[in-house]
Amino acid sequence: MMAWFRRKNEIDDAINAGQLDRAMELTRRLGESKAARNHRRQLTEALIERANAAAETQDYSAAWQALSQAVSFADPRQQTLVSQTTLQLQNQTISSADAVLHAGQLRQAAGWVQLLADRDLSNQKSERIGSVADLLKSVDGLVVVGKLDEAIERLQTAERLYPELLGLSERLAEQQERKQTLGSLAKALQAAALACKWNDVCQLCDQILELAPQHEIALGAKRHAMQRIKRRTSVGSRLTNVPESNDGDLVVKRRSTDIGGGGVAGSGDVKGTAVAQSDASTGRATDAAGADSTVDQDFSSVPLASSFLIWVDGVGGYLVCTKPINFIGQAVAGATVSIPLQADVRQRHARIETISGQHLIQPLGPVAIAGRQVPMDESIAIKSGQLILLGDRVELSYRQEHPLSKSARLDFVSRHRTLPWSDGVILAGQSVILGPNPNNHVFCPGWKSDLILFRRNDQWFAKSKIGFCVDEQAMGNEAEIRFDSRLHGDSFSLKLEPVLLEC
Repeated sequence: MMAWFRRKNEIDDAINAGQLDRAMELTRRLGESKAARNHRRQLTEALIERANAAAETQDYSAAWQALSQAVSFADPRQQTLVSQTTLQLQNQTISSADAVLHAGQLRQAAGWVQLLADRDLSNQKSERIGSVADLLKSVDGLVVVGKLDEAIERLQTAERLYPELLGLSERLAEQQERKQTLGSLAKALQAAALACKWNDVCQLCDQILELAPQHEIALGAKRHAMQRIKRRTSVGSRLTNVPESNDGDLVVKRRSTDIGGGGVAGSGDVKGTAVAQSDASTGRATDAAGADSTVDQDFSSVPLASSFLIWVDGVGGYLVCTKPINFIGQAVAGATVSIPLQADVRQRHARIETISGQHLIQPLGPVAIAGRQVPMDESIAIKSGQLILLGDRVELSYRQEHPLSKSARLDFVSRHRTLPWSDGVILAGQSVILGPNPNNHVFCPGWKSDLILFRRNDQWFAKSKIGFCVDEQAMGNEAEIRFDSRLHGDSFSLKLEPVLLEC
């Protein structure tokens, strides 16, 4: 009996001292006795008072926690009091959430209405506040990365949901103006990048990053431009004699100093019959057909993007490398490669050079051709149909099968891909041929005829037997194209996309 009275007094003392958590624990130990029911009523009233006090200071998390505890202790005669308090706290929470939403405190507004949702107490007004708060919270993240179309779309949705929300119309107008400015800067950036005007690229990137500090394209373009400004050196190679090896593979011996950076090749240790001759005065090589192809120049002065993507509807995407020298390596920030692989290879793993219509590969990391490991001091010509193994796992198939073009294609045998993603890589000579011929660089079985993309005076053109459209404008059988053009005809549709790669 004394123990029972002692516990009863402890509960009274705890309630009077505001130690409600201790009072709840002691009350539970009393079970369902009459005295316990009296303490439960006392405790319910104390918890409701705590909830109201917390709500007065806008501590709604504590208020709803106290009210939930009161519900668990209330007896049937207190249900009306609990229901009235619940409705009052619900209205107070919604009113406060609406006020902070108008003040731009989006996270707090969303958090308060979520307290109602967690207790199945949401209504139309609280759901509207929560939806608008979530939309506006996401807008800031989209603006930072330059996704203004999505940001404007979400602002418009918020405006439809809550047209009377203060400042929403002004914010929408601001982002529409930002989008227009960013679009103009992006077009200017693309033109400067395609013309390799790297100082202009840097200035335009800075202007874009003021509007969208994490704009991925601007960040990448600026990094690329800064590297090109620092590296205004020739990336060509001066070859004097390219001999045949004993087994018929075209091999070039290189000095040890030429291996590490893919730099200029030396002419030492060469023997056999020369199959390519470079003009020392011009740095140009002429193939058997008389075509003049640059092998030694500063590519920062060439008014072409280093690569572009061809997206063929219903077929896939292909990365086209337009330069005579390309590096294969890992797709990591700062890697200076034109064929970036999402794979466990070196940042610069191999160098591929076009000489007289042939493609020579020089290892900068472990490379095997048709099962044969290529020495680090050699460049070996790849033959159509041969497999290229980079490291232990990356396997590519080399194809050069079209009789009218010296361009070649690298297909992925392993599951690795490039970044940006593509189904294959085309090492472009003067032309890239797409169409229903299986020997084409891009095999398009559903097409009625071939489409040829070709270079003329550093500009690209498209040609087909059937008329086609470029950027929604009807053309004849031939038209000039840009690296951001869309082409479609009777049986085909494709999009070109310029790529600023670290090359």
